[in-house]
Amino acid sequence: MHLKSVLYAGVSVLAVACAPASAATKMTFVELGQAMQAQIYEPAEKGPKAHIALVTIHPYSNYMSHTSCQNMAERGYTIICSNTPYSNNQYGYETVEKLFPTIKAAIERVKKVPGVDKVVLIGHSMGAPIMAYYQNVALNGSAVCKKPERIVPCEDALVSNLPKADGIVLLDPHLGEAAATLTYLDPAIADDAKPSIRTKDLDLYDPQNGYDPAKRGATYPAEFRKRFLAAQAARNAKLIERAQQQLKAIEAKAPGAYADDMPFIVPGGTSARLWQPDISLLKHTKKEYRLLKADGSQPMQVLTSVRLPSGNAKEAVGYGSVLNVSVRAFLGARAVRTLPDYDQREDDFRGIDWDSSNTSTITNIKGVTTPLLIEVMTGHYFLRPGEMILDAAGSASKELVGIEGASHGITPCVPCGTSPTQFGDTVKRAYDYLDGWLAAKF
Repeated sequence: MHLKSVLYAGVSVLAVACAPASAATKMTFVELGQAMQAQIYEPAEKGPKAHIALVTIHPYSNYMSHTSCQNMAERGYTIICSNTPYSNNQYGYETVEKLFPTIKAAIERVKKVPGVDKVVLIGHSMGAPIMAYYQNVALNGSAVCKKPERIVPCEDALVSNLPKADGIVLLDPHLGEAAATLTYLDPAIADDAKPSIRTKDLDLYDPQNGYDPAKRGATYPAEFRKRFLAAQAARNAKLIERAQQQLKAIEAKAPGAYADDMPFIVPGGTSARLWQPDISLLKHTKKEYRLLKADGSQPMQVLTSVRLPSGNAKEAVGYGSVLNVSVRAFLGARAVRTLPDYDQREDDFRGIDWDSSNTSTITNIKGVTTPLLIEVMTGHYFLRPGEMILDAAGSASKELVGIEGASHGITPCVPCGTSPTQFGDTVKRAYDYLDGWLAAKF
């Protein structure tokens, strides 16, 4: 009988197979093919939860030693933690479904572990849109990623015969690779050939627009925010148009174009996110959710971010801000259209045509009908985005909780508190709650 709980409470790739990860768990190093590697973590003595297998993967970070791996094995679960062909190569993939073979191979491999009969996907950070996309296609077929509104449709060879998961967990989820690229675009750059010449009234790091260099933070007036976002949307549209024209030239074998792809360089493409300096933006959710506090209480309340200002003014005006990809990689993984109401507010983020990109978490989560848990970290800025994903989800069983004072990496945001220990063990709280949710659902 499977336990049904109602309580919610650096690994080397050369490790020897089945070497002990701790006194309570063991690891098995496995090859998944195509240069993909993974570790399977299991409880040393299997109990009633070991039949539930978890799969954790990030598109370009090696997750073989992600915090979920050891933590969930210690709580009695089987979990496979993998790298991908694009680990440490953030801009290497042309379309997001290039990552599907890794997820498919991980699911198929962990299902071979004796006793496993349920599989749940874990998507942390940019892993969340990947897992939502995979599960949407696995559940509903390739038609969902070939809709005419997509800038680039999916590739048939990569989206066929995908094994379904039984549930999905999103930890501090991104809204998608393309949405991330859009929000980083610097509209102060009017001429890509002369990126150091900046339009002063569009510069988010100019004090006249509300930025305070001493505090590395900002309070942007409404008129500047409106002007900035309109210009960001306009620059984004021009980049998409330019990339599409270049793709036509590639496919037409035009003189001067490579036969397969071309470089696509975007100065100021990685460091102009408005809400990073201005912590009044995306500050809180619209509705109340359970907050897992350091003192053990779990009040229902509007989730409010305790983060500090971020952003890098020096990087924004230097070479470090350059997005260096290819035409196909930009269109396939980093392009999304905006709508006339594109805006960022205290409790909202609107005006993106989510259906224009297969990377969009909101587009894909609509087709996900399996149980869904979202955990957001109040030491970061994905509270309202997490709520937007929850609202869009097709699951009848869906839930969102906040982890008080957790950073994006799930560990405590020490600078966010009044003392180093104010937020307690955020990692334990996050995985204890996940443990209870999994045991109750499966």
